[in-house]
Amino acid sequence: MKPEEIIANFSKEHRRLWAMAYSICHDYHLCDDILQEVSITLIKKADDFDSERAFLPWAIGITRIQALRASQKKKLDKLDLSEDSLDIIEKQICENYQDEVLESRLQSLKSCLGKISGENYQILKMKYIKGESARQIAQSIGRSETATHSLLQRLRLSLQKCIISKAINS
Repeated sequence: MKPEEIIANFSKEHRRLWAMAYSICHDYHLCDDILQEVSITLIKKADDFDSERAFLPWAIGITRIQALRASQKKKLDKLDLSEDSLDIIEKQICENYQDEVLESRLQSLKSCLGKISGENYQILKMKYIKGESARQIAQSIGRSETATHSLLQRLRLSLQKCIISKAINS
């Protein structure tokens, strides 16, 4: 991942990373210091990032490590959370992120479906809401089964491109 992408993702997820740090150290000022260290670490470890995975869980893990180190250096007695509790917090932050990603994709899908013509929309509805096979749809619309398969493929591809475009532009 490029440093610019790291910075963009870090900025986007700053609130969640700060929440993870604060859950460990309970010190506002120390959290700011921790996140500065996290940002430096993320950039240094950019080559280690697996682009097949989501950014947030990777960054949360680094934030957790940095916050624990900072708390130990400051010898804070405020760390009253067990490892299991920290695991739960980390999991919850990441799950909320996944819910937001899913919600964003659903909104994109709704928007993209709104751009599909009436006849094509009805064909998609027959396939994905009513659960009809391509053969049944072909009979209903008066096309061959092969032509219907091709049409469904083009519609899926069109929706996929639209959703990706919305994700890139958001």
